[in-house]
Amino acid sequence: MRTLARQNAVPLSSLLIPPKSIQDVVNRRSVVFIGTIETISEPISEKPYNHDPSDDDYFSRNGLPLPRREVVYYDINLEDVFLDDGNLVANPRLRLFGRHSNLRPQVGERFLFALGANPDGKSYGVAGDWCLIPLDGGAIRNFDGESPGYAGVTDETSLKSAVKKAVPDRVYLPLNQWPIQEKWRANEDAPAETPQTPGAPDDEGDGPPGNTNN
Repeated sequence: MRTLARQNAVPLSSLLIPPKSIQDVVNRRSVVFIGTIETISEPISEKPYNHDPSDDDYFSRNGLPLPRREVVYYDINLEDVFLDDGNLVANPRLRLFGRHSNLRPQVGERFLFALGANPDGKSYGVAGDWCLIPLDGGAIRNFDGESPGYAGVTDETSLKSAVKKAVPDRVYLPLNQWPIQEKWRANEDAPAETPQTPGAPDDEGDGPPGNTNN
């Protein structure tokens, strides 16, 4: 199964309830647009967004590997922009953790992108496989192949129409206000059951409070 989430982390989509409508998608994202993957970078080792130079000294003195993260950038050729944060046209880039593979977006593939701005102001990230909808003439589905079940959305034409209708009514909903999956809510007071930090917020610029946006 194709996926945007790293395999060594708990996907954000397993912690939080995904959008139930196109309006919900638009409310949660910084930018929504149609585009095609144009180029894919080689893996790049980057410092966390909240990097402090003193951290490197601490890690070095204690014989620990420096805090770096391997990322890949996907440059996108914009086609139709429905929601713009004012920075998209200059920086149409998707940033994902880990190496590129055939499970990730490929050059020439066309999607509806619903992305969040990263702290660097030069790229965007995902919050789950629902953030990319393949536009290949097939049924409307998320990147992982699952049907989102959006009412009235059956093909590209109805998808675009729904997005255009939703944008004027957008009320931004930050990630820390998204509904939590019931299975995690039931264990939220049990420290031993608390899941590891999810992988998806690391790609995401509007994540919850704390140091998740690294």
